[in-house]
Amino acid sequence: VIIDYNLPDMTGVQLAREIRSLELSARIILVSTRAHLPEEELAYVDVHMAKGSAVDQLIDTISNLAPLHSSATDNWTFT
Repeated sequence: VIIDYNLPDMTGVQLAREIRSLELSARIILVSTRAHLPEEELAYVDVHMAKGSAVDQLIDTISNLAPLHSSATDNWTFT
């Protein structure tokens, strides 16, 4: 899951907390304009990335979070 920190009715961290309560194993990437977030907020996400990060960095991050032996990711393409 890729979540923006600034959402209309809640923060991305609040949404990440909700997702974790439903699916503990969900992989969550939080994207934000803030360079640093409090540790207690980062506890709910796997990765915090700055908005404007290179697409290659995002793809690498997704690949690193994806299950290692999943055929579901074998045919992923990014354009």
